[in-house]
Formats: sequence, structure tokens, C-alpha cells
Amino acid sequence: MDFTGPVELWQKEGAPGCPQKGLPCSPDSSELVQECLNQFKVTTTQLRQIQASLLRSMEQALTGQASPAPAVRMLPTYVGSTPHGTEQGDFVVLELGATGASLRVLWVTLTGVEGHRIEPRSREFLIPQEVMLGPGQQLFDFVARCLSEFLDAYPLGSQEYPHFLDQRF
Repeated sequence: MDFTGPVELWQKEGAPGCPQKGLPCSPDSSELVQECLNQFKVTTTQLRQIQASLLRSMEQALTGQASPAPAVRMLPTYVGSTPHGTEQGDFVVLELGATGASLRVLWVTLTGVEGHRIEPRSREFLIPQEVMLGPGQQLFDFVARCLSEFLDAYPLGSQEYPHFLDQRF
């Protein structure tokens, strides 16, 4: 697909100059706009190729076959069950932001269908660029430090939480 940038479109032969800013312009701007938009049209075949490439990249990343700078970064996650609305107890949640630039630590108490609602406590941590781009061990060390700092700020008392890896799926 040939790319003609916006400046090149305006500078085609025969396009008169715009007197206000000294930029060339087209006498029929709707044709010019349509010509620009046509460059962004994607065929069904192209969409299927993009879909297949994305799926291949995700599968490679999940199996550890990704290159040093993968197109898609993935971590395998597991969901033991879906929520049903009657969950009760204290839960600590770790959430990586959509861009990977932040980590949110959240402590929430769920009371099930009955009882009063307790507001969650949370704190957001900005992830340094070198941690985002570094090895996974560096990220997990950062997460552990943030969790420790959060628990120091919001002590959970003598409560004990089951270790995630001890749960059976």
C-alpha cells in the first residue's frame, strides 16, 4: 500500500496556495479528505491477517517463545471460578494498569449479599521505565515492595491470608 502523507496530498501539482498560512490547499477539500481517508481503509483479508498475527504473537508470548522485544506482552493468569455475589472476606488485589505504567494495590472487604458495604482502600504506584522494560524478576520485586509498603500503611492486623499458590484449581 503506497503511503501519501497529508503534506504530500496538499502539495500535488495544480493545488493553489492557501493565502492565510502559506500552505498549499485543494479547491475541492471534500475530495482531498476522502482521498486521505481511503488510505486507512482495511479489507476483510487484511483484518484476518492482523487477527492471525496478533493471535500468533499472544500464543508465543504465553508459551515463552517471544523474542526479546515481543509485539505483545502477556502473563498467564488463571481464574479459579467466577464471582456469584455472595463472596465474603477481605481481599487484596494487585492490578497492573492497561499501559503497564502503574500498579494499584487494593484492599476490599466483601460482605456478600447482606451486611454493610466497606469502602476499599487503595494506593497507586508508578512503575519506573527501567522496571517496565526490564526482566520479569525486577517487576515482581517491585510489586512485592509496593505490596509491603501498602500493608505497612494499611495494617491488616493478625489476619492471615491463604497463599495463592496453595489453592487448587
